[in-house]
Amino acid sequence: MSAWLVVWLVLTALSILALIAVLVGLVRQALVVSRSLSRFSEEVGPLAAEIGRQGDRAADRGSHLETPGRTPRR
Repeated sequence: MSAWLVVWLVLTALSILALIAVLVGLVRQALVVSRSLSRFSEEVGPLAAEIGRQGDRAADRGSHLETPGRTPRR
């Protein structure tokens, strides 16, 4: 076996190991992000729904108000 072949094999093995390490880190970060997103939606979801309901109620109330001297919108 020539020296160049050994160098190429070693560099290839190191490159594959580095690529595997990066992919493992990427998968771990994707899992962390997905867990954080699910926690965020669990905590913020009810609050956002309540704000939406209040906004709908305010819009309904506002549509029934009449301003003196103006005709109501349809």
